[in-house]
Amino acid sequence: MKCCPTSAKFDTFMGRFQNSYFRAGAYLIFCILMWLGVGVGHANLQTISALLLTFAALSYGFAALRGQTPASSTITGGTGVSTMV
Repeated sequence: MKCCPTSAKFDTFMGRFQNSYFRAGAYLIFCILMWLGVGVGHANLQTISALLLTFAALSYGFAALRGQTPASSTITGGTGVSTMV
């Protein structure tokens, strides 16, 4: 459910960021920041977070190289793959 209505121009602008290359790059930046922060404090939790972000970046990177697009789920508010039986 949207909090406020959006225009077609805004939806088109946001659609540019809905690809695997953008997501892989974003997750790569996030995981690099997390790896740089390991050792500063809460190392165990930060290491797990960095590993998960690294896995996400690799997954989106491989999907981008294979030409796959992100799939939406009805659980997360999308209209794509139905995971409810």
